[in-house]
Amino acid sequence: MVMNRRLRVCFRVLLGCGASIFALTANSQLDQKPYQQWTADEVEKLLSNSPWAQTQPWVQMHELGPLYKPALSDPMATDASVTVRLRSALPMRQALARLRQLKSKYDKMSDRDRAAFDEKNKPLLECPACSDYYVITVDFPAILKAMTLPEAKLNVQIFDQAGQTRELVHFTQANATGEGIAFFFRRLNEKGEPLLTPQSKKLIVLLGPKFLNTTTSKTVTFDVSRMILNGNVAF
Repeated sequence: MVMNRRLRVCFRVLLGCGASIFALTANSQLDQKPYQQWTADEVEKLLSNSPWAQTQPWVQMHELGPLYKPALSDPMATDASVTVRLRSALPMRQALARLRQLKSKYDKMSDRDRAAFDEKNKPLLECPACSDYYVITVDFPAILKAMTLPEAKLNVQIFDQAGQTRELVHFTQANATGEGIAFFFRRLNEKGEPLLTPQSKKLIVLLGPKFLNTTTSKTVTFDVSRMILNGNVAF
């Protein structure tokens, strides 16, 4: 009976620690080896479904316009997906840098060619804008309508769990890099405070109907506790 009691206590402790264990295992590959050694599968996972990226299904409407609401089996509807990445997070920038390395066969380059490659891709990793802005990218395969900045401010927003937000100040008009359309939000408010701290719980990204070319909005929620690296929020 004493042993059974001990087992029950251990089981309750494990249940209580489950969320923390999950957060640690989600980031384990970041601690095990430098990004230059990440495999293609590891990079793909980080860029599609990780603490800093989410890919979610979406249904595109064709020809009949945004008011047409077909069933999923309707031939006028196409299964698509929306990928939202927290681009200013260092793990995202490292994953993108490693993706470029893999595509260019970096591991087989000479030392001279590697040095030239590293110099060319230094802006991606250093990201000077990231010190002032939260940057997210949205990869959506629909043909997007042109938006003005005021329209973008209404249709792409970020919030914490308390509804606090930051101003969108710029976005890319076209997907020239193949990494999604980038949106730049002020990092600090008028008091010099960031939107997210280690005590924050959620980051919510709102995609509005003008952006999605439909009648409804979509929200993508990130768990901030899974974004903590070295005691700081990696974003």
